[in-house]
Amino acid sequence: GEIALDVEDAHAMAPDARIVLASASSDSNAAIHAAEAAVLPRYPGAIVSQSFGSEEAGDYGDPADETAMHKIFESATLRGDTLIASAGDWGAGNGDPYVMASYPASDPLVLSVGGTQGLPYPTGLLNSHNRYGGEEVWNEPQYGDIATGGAPSVVWKAPIWQYGLTQYSSGSHAMRTVPDVSYDEIGR
Repeated sequence: GEIALDVEDAHAMAPDARIVLASASSDSNAAIHAAEAAVLPRYPGAIVSQSFGSEEAGDYGDPADETAMHKIFESATLRGDTLIASAGDWGAGNGDPYVMASYPASDPLVLSVGGTQGLPYPTGLLNSHNRYGGEEVWNEPQYGDIATGGAPSVVWKAPIWQYGLTQYSSGSHAMRTVPDVSYDEIGR
């Protein structure tokens, strides 16, 4: 479902774009690495939407996985690719009782995208005069505590473009925070 949603949204926003869907053979880290390492070099300058994510640390985080992915992202960035990932769908805790940024969204080479919804919810972004009415953080607790992700990273230092914008620090270094941008999640 998530893959279909991403492809349909991309096509709706850019109907003349050439869309390439690459799927890993499984959801294992090794399969995802292999798929990205094989496909990304074939499309230099691509805009790459990644429909996967997991907590960057804690029970499901894997530092070796993040190091391997970061190397793939470095090569992709050098080829001119734009890497995009969702900040997550389960709030700042990603379904866990503690605050955790989602990976690959927390990687400093990835544009992390959060979600918004119309304000007031659920009427959408347009007011009664068919003009922009406002947005708020996407948060739908009535459907099982789904909400946009976002948190300070515990792994990645803040990229230079976040200097002075973050109050979260580890020792003497400011940490990366996500999301970078947000988008109307509900689409109404």
